[in-house]
Amino acid sequence: MPIYRALIKSTGLRSDGRIDDRSFWISYVSPLPTPLVIPMVYPRMISLHDLNSKEMDGSLIPPAIPPSSEHVNDDGIYLLENGVDCLIYIGNSVDPEIMRQLLGILSFDEIPTQFVLQQYDNPLSKKLNDVINEIRRQRCCYLRLKLCKKGDPSGLLFLSYMIEDKSPSGLSYVEFLVHIHRQIQTKMS
Repeated sequence: MPIYRALIKSTGLRSDGRIDDRSFWISYVSPLPTPLVIPMVYPRMISLHDLNSKEMDGSLIPPAIPPSSEHVNDDGIYLLENGVDCLIYIGNSVDPEIMRQLLGILSFDEIPTQFVLQQYDNPLSKKLNDVINEIRRQRCCYLRLKLCKKGDPSGLLFLSYMIEDKSPSGLSYVEFLVHIHRQIQTKMS
């Protein structure tokens, strides 16, 4: 079910997308093996602001959270990877100390448009670098890193990957499941 919803919202199969973007996406994805296509259809999102408090169960990458805007808070920093890009979204109420430790940025207003990830001398920065390096290792290409901030066009780019949100032409993932459940109940009674 989530894959069906994600396919409808993916760049290559959206009915409201530009034909050039759709053609490029389909020709890019077609020869790839399934494990590399999955994040392009259903991106992986993780929270970064709480990396120190997460149990990782031996993995360098913390558990994923559903790609839905209801899981994105103004006081959080999130990473979304789609197999091509690695987007880091910064909410407008993030603790400045966490921003400084992770990204070397002192305030929300100082977020640059061009960004090079560096490792700073603290455990949070080391964990972020380990996570990004592990994700890049899992993919066949070097993922482009982009900073996205709330209230900016870059923030809208990040939010466009929220597969489980309501689309202009349909239901959210939860609404879709409720609809399917009602149809099944109707057929069963």
